[in-house]
Parts: sequence; C-alpha cells; structure tokens
Amino acid sequence: MDRCRSLGFILHGSLQMTKILSTGKELIIKYLIRGDMFAELICFSNKNYPYYISTTEESFIFELPTDALYKLFKEDQFITAFMNDVSQKSTFLTNTIELLAFKKVDQKIAYFLLSNNHNLNVTQLADKINSSRESVSRALSKLEKQGFIKKIKKIITITDRGALEELII
Repeated sequence: MDRCRSLGFILHGSLQMTKILSTGKELIIKYLIRGDMFAELICFSNKNYPYYISTTEESFIFELPTDALYKLFKEDQFITAFMNDVSQKSTFLTNTIELLAFKKVDQKIAYFLLSNNHNLNVTQLADKINSSRESVSRALSKLEKQGFIKKIKKIITITDRGALEELII
C-alpha cells in the first residue's frame, strides 16, 4: 500500500499480489515469478499501490525508479518488451473480467477451458476461476457426465466444444 514510484522486476524467487477485502478475506490477485515485471502502470500515477506484495520464498527484486524508466523509453528494444508485457496483462485482465461475469461454476469452467490451452489440476483450476475445489470437482463431474469433457487423471479434454460454448452464451 506504499506510494508507487518505481517499476519492479523479480530477479530471483517468487511473490504474490494480494488484496485484503473489507470482510478480511485475502484474495490472491496474481503469482509473480522470476523475470516478471510489476507496477508497470501504477508507477506513472504516483498513487499508492492497491495490493500487498509478499514473498513466497527468498526473493530479490530490482526497482527501477520512474525517472530512469522515462529515459529507457527512448530505447526501441525496451519499449517493445514493456508494451508486450502490458499487452499480455491487459489480455489477462480482460479474460478475468469476462470470467467474473459468469455466475455458475460450470460456466466459469467452460469459459476457462475454451479460452486456455494449458492443463491444470482441480485445485489450480479452482484458484483460476475463484471457486472452491469441491465445487469445481462437482462441476467437472457434471460436465463429464453430460459428455462435454473427458477427464483422465489430471488432463481435461474438450469432447463437445459446441455444447461448452452454448453453456456460456
């Protein structure tokens, strides 16, 4: 919650960004790993950072002051890498907003499966769609019984893409 005056880079280790809700619940916004950049937009606003950042293991961070950042924008390679990172995070936020629009767990799962091409276990999927592991497990079983997906061990395969798409319309 400090005033943001720099751009952060994780040189070693990992961090997590969390938001503490008024209810006291801790909401994990994002996990950050070596090579990740953070505060890329808020550092230009001179506002307080809206999240808490904590280490999940021993970590080393490099902070680039905003003044130095402005100088680096004159370098084509840096601006390209910076804009690529901002673009990826914008896409992530757009997908997250779309995911939050769905009320039912099976809709969230369908949206996530249709939008992503990586396999996750039930716990990871639950974290991604912000639902309990138990709810996700039940919804996956329901989707499998309906013939929309097939689950073998930890791998989920879409068997009826059209039906999943209908679920989220």
